[in-house]
Amino acid sequence: MRFFSVILFALLCSCVSLFARETQTVVSIENENKELSGMIDMHMTGEIPLKNASVNLVSQDAWLFFDNVRPSEVIEKYASMIKVSGEVLQPGKNSRVDVFLHGTVIIPHDENYEPLQVFTGENYSGENRTYLVDSCYQDLESFDNAIRSFKLKRGYMATLANESNGQGYSRVFIADNEDIDIPVLPHELNGKVSYIRCFRWEWVSKKGWCSSGAGCYNEIDLTASTWYYSWSADRESLNDAEFVPIKQNWGWPGFAEINSKSNVTHLLGYNEPDRPEQANASVEKAIGQWPQMMESGLRLGTPAIADNLNWLYSFLDECKKRNYRVDYVAVHAYWGGSGGAQVVTDGNGNISPEKWYQKLKAIHDRTGLPIWITEWNNGANWTHETWPADEASKQQKQLTDLKGILNVLDTCSFIERYSIYNWVGDERALVVGKDDNGNYTAGGAIDQKLTPAGEYYRDLHAPMAYNPLKAVVPTYQVVTPELEASYNMNSRAVEVSWTDYNGELTDEYVLERKTDDGEFEELISGVGQLKNQYSEELKPTESHAYTYRVKIKSGSEEKYSNEMVVDVPIVKGTSDVRYGVATLSDLVWKYFFFEDGAAYSTTPAVVFGGFSSATRTLLSYHLQGTSTNGFRFKFTPWEYQNVTELPKAENAPYIVATKGNYKWGDLDVEAGDVRSVNDEWKKVTFTKPFTEAPVVFVSPSSAKVTSPSFARVRNVTKEGFEVHFTREKSMTGSFSRENICYFAIVPGMTVVNGKKIKVGKTAEVVGELSNKAELSFDGTYTDPAFYCTLLTSNDSFTSNLRYSGLTSEAVTFMKQREKSAGASGTSALDQVGWMVIESGAIVGTGNIETTAEEGTLKIFPTLTRDILDVTAEWGTRIFIYSVGGSLVKNLVYRGISFSVCELSAGMYILRTDKGESGRFVKID
Repeated sequence: MRFFSVILFALLCSCVSLFARETQTVVSIENENKELSGMIDMHMTGEIPLKNASVNLVSQDAWLFFDNVRPSEVIEKYASMIKVSGEVLQPGKNSRVDVFLHGTVIIPHDENYEPLQVFTGENYSGENRTYLVDSCYQDLESFDNAIRSFKLKRGYMATLANESNGQGYSRVFIADNEDIDIPVLPHELNGKVSYIRCFRWEWVSKKGWCSSGAGCYNEIDLTASTWYYSWSADRESLNDAEFVPIKQNWGWPGFAEINSKSNVTHLLGYNEPDRPEQANASVEKAIGQWPQMMESGLRLGTPAIADNLNWLYSFLDECKKRNYRVDYVAVHAYWGGSGGAQVVTDGNGNISPEKWYQKLKAIHDRTGLPIWITEWNNGANWTHETWPADEASKQQKQLTDLKGILNVLDTCSFIERYSIYNWVGDERALVVGKDDNGNYTAGGAIDQKLTPAGEYYRDLHAPMAYNPLKAVVPTYQVVTPELEASYNMNSRAVEVSWTDYNGELTDEYVLERKTDDGEFEELISGVGQLKNQYSEELKPTESHAYTYRVKIKSGSEEKYSNEMVVDVPIVKGTSDVRYGVATLSDLVWKYFFFEDGAAYSTTPAVVFGGFSSATRTLLSYHLQGTSTNGFRFKFTPWEYQNVTELPKAENAPYIVATKGNYKWGDLDVEAGDVRSVNDEWKKVTFTKPFTEAPVVFVSPSSAKVTSPSFARVRNVTKEGFEVHFTREKSMTGSFSRENICYFAIVPGMTVVNGKKIKVGKTAEVVGELSNKAELSFDGTYTDPAFYCTLLTSNDSFTSNLRYSGLTSEAVTFMKQREKSAGASGTSALDQVGWMVIESGAIVGTGNIETTAEEGTLKIFPTLTRDILDVTAEWGTRIFIYSVGGSLVKNLVYRGISFSVCELSAGMYILRTDKGESGRFVKID
């Protein structure tokens, strides 16, 4: 399947200027002062093209070619013989002196030449404006989304995109042989251009060089290469060779350095992303950075794989899904005998040019893109071929094999460029130099010279690199937008955002919402753009699940985003004491909100009353962010269990109460907080003594301790109680101080707002499974909420109190101790306080869920200092927790690696909203 559609030759011809250009070819000009005007190309083929002569270029379309003299020699020997409109030739000032195959072209365009002219109307009508080379135009002012036709002068490249940063749909136009006139821009750009960047085009041959050493420039000269790269963006284009920058890996070189380059037209992606010692990047990581590659406006090549074609094909498939522009494929080809990525030897062990062709054609057929071979040779020092023993015979073999391979590369129309790698064995070298011992080797940089294969490479007149018949036009398909939504506790608003990779190619978007199981309704609509945001204030009086989605229209196509469900659980009531039962299915923070118009005047106390028994997972409560409008909490599993997700949803009964002492119905209550509690017992005195010892519910309220802990009381009297924190036995070190909330209520019965409430205590008879307690309410409580708490501390074990079998008339509860230090020891029997409330509303999960399909989570490396690579479904919400259960980072997966530099050293748990999880270790 082709990634892009090939430019049809007929279409190309219809877009070029139809004015005739005269071409003259001579061996040399002798004893003549020649003047060139009008549209003319003058080619001189001789080795000494000007003899006692001069040439004056008097029009911008009069071009002078030295077919067999390189630019540096033209400048050195013939600059004084050439004038531009009567002025002395000044390269870079009043003219361009550029590479043209194995020679030179002189173009009489000055440094302020504006090669691109755009029009607001079709067929070159309306307002018009011209643009300079190198400048990146991201603010087109009145021409933004107004351009409908353009003219591009010969010798230049222009990139147009419909997002102002160069992203969205973009296309590269190259006027290599003639002016390009586009009377009507294609649909994707017509009236949608917001970015323009122009470049000087050079007519390099296929033949190039790769080097970063001290001998780099000398090697380019020796081999007569017309382009080169250095595995960085650290160099410049030379008189005789165009430079191609590369984004070597995720971290460097930086895009600021890349985008500052002048006189470049192409950009290479990562170097060997499939190798751990090179770029070492996943497809997702490379995809994540590709929009920044597009911002350069340069013609873009894929990351150059070492040997993993599946990596390459996956990358291109992902680009296609997102409408990312890719202009050519880059590969490495150390192909020879066994040991290499591809075996291209015949039955006698000799290199087979035909097999080279077949392997390359297979890549082209799969990708549909022209190919650059940015590192290659006749095998390598890790491949296995039969080589002669003596040096002269080795050099002859390399020459013979190289001729066959180069014949394939030069005659294949889909091979656009190649740059040979010199340092894979002296027998394969094209350039050798003296090393520190005076021996000629491939790595020597002193007194460099060519081998026989190098001489052949030097003398090879490779064909033109760029072939317009093999260039591609990026195709466009409507991409599904990606939506996120969350509820802001402070503003009481749902905040919705979505990314529409179609950008301005979306004719219209419609944001829709449904409440619970109702029908979707339109909220807003508008014209498409890449990033979109919407916020709506919601102050419901009942708990609701709100589902959001966005629909886009592009041409005749419609696409819907993923749906995001935002639960807004409401704690009902307006009195001092409110209650409910939350059902949580995961381990992330959940928000709960007080009924609109019924905010507390001061921050209330929030406590929890035991756990249901849906699972055997030991849990603790963490509470955070309590305000007059609501609170958030989560479950934290005990660490020794290594639990990263709940197998089933658990119920969490809670009470919210105004701080102070007062009556709730006919029962006396006091709610408050206690600061700075640790593992030492702390005495708490009630503001006002009760008439009898109350039932006291306590819960941590500040979440300063991220690891699981349990607040426990003892010595409960009418005047007060003692409280401290316990934790896993296996944990050592000092215990950080934490705040708690408490809710104390005397035993008895009352009715509040028509709902029965009963509070009581057991004897000290409650233990683990063999000593579970069965409690009868001595009455019927419809849809009850049940709360329980330990009132004594007769052992040192940390324990959960869990209830089960809850009916309208009875319940069973028991202690469940943690066993991080082993199962030895006996759990004591304790007293339990309890409360049952009729019609205790279950307010919902508080979950934020997506309807995206389940994917396969991969985390690598599992030991990292800085960057974490994750493979997951695009748009997956990722949560990172400390081993103590604290949420330390969350993000939405966009196919990009992300930094974890800010995290402290230690083990972390990564969990997705699809229920997948994994671990990694952050090291310093």
